[in-house]
Amino acid sequence: MTFSISSNVVIAITLWLMLALSCMSESHDFDSRNGYEKFGHGSPKNRGGKNRGPLKSHGGKNHGPKKPPSSPPTAPSSPPPRPFGLKVGFYKGLCPNNVDIEATIINKVREHFAKDSSIIAALLRMQFHDCFVHGCDASILINGTSSEKMAGPNLSVRGYELIDALKSIAEAQCPEMVSCADIIAIATKAVIKLVSIILRISLLAFGEKGA
Repeated sequence: MTFSISSNVVIAITLWLMLALSCMSESHDFDSRNGYEKFGHGSPKNRGGKNRGPLKSHGGKNHGPKKPPSSPPTAPSSPPPRPFGLKVGFYKGLCPNNVDIEATIINKVREHFAKDSSIIAALLRMQFHDCFVHGCDASILINGTSSEKMAGPNLSVRGYELIDALKSIAEAQCPEMVSCADIIAIATKAVIKLVSIILRISLLAFGEKGA
């Protein structure tokens, strides 16, 4: 009977110890998981010493190296775009010594007009014939047996001597800058303006006589 009681006690104590050890083991595993998650080490699989996440202090601040704030990229500076298309003042500031080449061309056209007023019709026709084929590119000034200049409708075009003289002046005062097509356009505009002035004066004179 004594052996039986002792055996039962021993069995009970053994079962109690096994249960206690099991509870302690589960509590230890739970604390370990909470510890890893609390200190930012990730899951318990990272116990090999490798940190797979940022280390954080208890205050939640990252003690790693701080990166300086990056400034937004700036676009490289580029020169202001050149105006597209011929207009009044297009060549201003492009010639040496600030030469106003447009005013020089206009003055020469006025001088020629004072000698030969028929240059108005000649320049208007030249401008039209030059622009009629492939645009206003001064190709009508090119010499050659198969050039536009020698085409049938263009054989009666005149005013080449004036354009050649204006081109020589432009090259002397503003070298390699003013195109032949622009010279024709500036000269034609100048004679049109001269005609408009003459017509206004004539109309005013006619009105005064009529009154």
